[in-house]
Formats: sequence, structure tokens, C-alpha cells
Amino acid sequence: MHIRLGSRQEKAERSQSRSKALDHWRLQLIAQHIVETACSVTEAEVAGLRRGSRRVVLARHLNMYLLHVGSGLSFMAVSELLRRDRRGIAYAVAAIEQRREDDPLFDTTVEMMELAMMRSVQAETAARSASRTSTTVWN
Repeated sequence: MHIRLGSRQEKAERSQSRSKALDHWRLQLIAQHIVETACSVTEAEVAGLRRGSRRVVLARHLNMYLLHVGSGLSFMAVSELLRRDRRGIAYAVAAIEQRREDDPLFDTTVEMMELAMMRSVQAETAARSASRTSTTVWN
């Protein structure tokens, strides 16, 4: 019995897919940390299946918003990452956008969260790039 491992292109695509999933996971960690800090909620509350308090719901919505708007992930990518329904992601993003239009203070807060997300992603990208280009010299 012969097992076909696939062409180089197929292997490269699988590797790229795993890398993309890892990058999405890292984005989720960054967004979740920002939301946990800003909303004073725990990781368990944000990831939980129960609805929770208004504060927890807002934190979840902000997490989804940051992943979609702040990171550029599609609704489908965010839904797969968070294991939530795509329509729920769309609802959360729309709710945050509506609240931003209605409340200038909230808009400023979300803007600062987006900035923190952007800077964290830039810092991580720079660190990953530096680690790939650095060489070790043995004496």
C-alpha cells in the first residue's frame, strides 16, 4: 500500500495554513488581553458559553470587534477562531459600531484599544522578524 504524501506545493499550503492558524491564535491572545484589561474581566468569562453580565457581553463583543476590525480577519475567520456563530460575530461588530457612533467617550476608548492592538501586532511582527534574521555566533 502506497501512501501519497503530496506535492511540495500541497505541503507548503498545509504549512502556510497551520502558520495562518497560529497567527490568528496569536491575534486572539492579543485582543483578549486588551479586552480583559480594559473591561476587568477574566479569560474564563470572555471565553465562557454562558451569557454573563452586561460587562462580560461587552467584553466579548469588543474581542470580536478587535479581531475583525482591528486585525482584518473575516467574520468567518473570527467565528472559527472563537468557535462562535458567524452571525453572532456580525451582530457584535454592528453593536460596537453603533455604540461608537452614539457615545464619543466609548468611541475614544475603542480607538485606544485598536491602537493598542495595532502596536502589539507590530511589536510581535518585529520580534518575529528579528528572531528569524538573527544569527548565533559560537566561540
